[in-house]
Amino acid sequence: MLNIVLILITIIFVNMLIKSFPRLKTQYLGVDIFTHLYITNEMRKQNGMPKYLDKYIIDKYHNAPLSYPMFLHFILKFFPFKYTDKWNKYIMPIVNTIDLVILFSFSYLILKNHNLAFTISILYMFLPNIFKEVQSLTPRPLGILQVNLSLIGLILFGVTHNYFWFVLAVLISTQIFFTHKFALQAFICALIFLFISAEMIIPILSLLVIDFTILLIFFRNIYFERILFCDHIIALRWHKNNFNGIIEFAQQFKKNKELTRSITKNIISYIINNPFTIILLVFISIDLQFFLDNYLHRVLLVWFLGLELTFFLTTSVNKFRFLGEGWRYKDYNGFPCIFLFVVYIFSHINILNICLIAFSFSIELLNVLRIAEKFIRLQDSSISYNQEIKEICNFLKGLPKQNIWCLPSGISSMIMYFTNKSVLGVLSPKALINEPNLYPVVKEEYKSIIKRFNIDYLLIEKNTSVDIDSTSIYKQIFETSNYSIREV
Repeated sequence: MLNIVLILITIIFVNMLIKSFPRLKTQYLGVDIFTHLYITNEMRKQNGMPKYLDKYIIDKYHNAPLSYPMFLHFILKFFPFKYTDKWNKYIMPIVNTIDLVILFSFSYLILKNHNLAFTISILYMFLPNIFKEVQSLTPRPLGILQVNLSLIGLILFGVTHNYFWFVLAVLISTQIFFTHKFALQAFICALIFLFISAEMIIPILSLLVIDFTILLIFFRNIYFERILFCDHIIALRWHKNNFNGIIEFAQQFKKNKELTRSITKNIISYIINNPFTIILLVFISIDLQFFLDNYLHRVLLVWFLGLELTFFLTTSVNKFRFLGEGWRYKDYNGFPCIFLFVVYIFSHINILNICLIAFSFSIELLNVLRIAEKFIRLQDSSISYNQEIKEICNFLKGLPKQNIWCLPSGISSMIMYFTNKSVLGVLSPKALINEPNLYPVVKEEYKSIIKRFNIDYLLIEKNTSVDIDSTSIYKQIFETSNYSIREV
């Protein structure tokens, strides 16, 4: 028992240190964080789910309700907001640490070997895609935890036939509907593949029936009328109809390289960034029977391969690319990949396999160090609340008028958060689909947009592919090395 306690303390301490290190010197990093902090504060002020967010001009213009899943914000609203704001960089590392403790506990419960469970936890701890997700305050790490725990609950029910695990899976999976749209998609995809494999037909059908019954009885107005139909389905349809424009939008910010680079470069990136996946796929191809002889291995194999196939379909086949940023599906099959990898290695101990695990971990560690170095550098970039942005916000706060248009729009939420002014932005898909000439790329004349939304100021980033020549007719009232503010 003492060994288990020491291992858990080690996991908690090491994971918090590793996941927090890149942001020790900066309070804010990224742009989505400010939207989530703003929603959290509005929930506290309104003592419930806000129906509208007036600071987003386009949502207000179309009278579009806020339909973003808000389980994370619901949790955070119970803490004093000044501490949520100040310590936001530690929230997702804490969530990820809870995820790790759960995965260690499951591995130990199944394998009855604390060394194997510890190895699985350490390798999962250093997964580069998970490391990247916890660097900003978004619902993604919480969604990953919920998907892992829900599927683990179903698996343990299949192994033990103890209804405690099924009830746990129901309670946690219901939360996914209110946490993160992409987590829900990944969860549904995993269930579909598990259902097709005929391993858990009755538990899966029962879980979905109970989940939707709970949603219908207790959350009908919130989920079916606001989140599902007003957000998720409309957003998927919009992505399907505007995928080429989304790529063009990504190019403006030099981000989401997975969308814009060639297939060859994506394949090379996949091999470099996923050593455990590559080696596990080799093990499966040469010794499939090992993974099929055991119920637990079969279920974890379907979970892993199902989401891996979803990843390939949504990144390679145009008809499926509207289902989101496909590489993110790999956030949700990291655990079964690592579990099966470690179990196979330790079931076939030899010098080659020991070298493989050492090599894979080395590649993984290098990838994490590369990502950490990138986030440290980003502390002084345009997606960080750096000294230049502070000067801009201080200047904007002193201006008498309210409506700001950021070109491009990446820092809109940051500007809104620190100036308390309204920005030309959109959160509601209901408003989004009504602006085909504004999103994902601007097609409408700037003068027309400025007039329609009563824009008072333009905040223009100089080094951007956005056409800013047409804004030169407006008087420049403030300038920094990277930005210009013009009054309309």
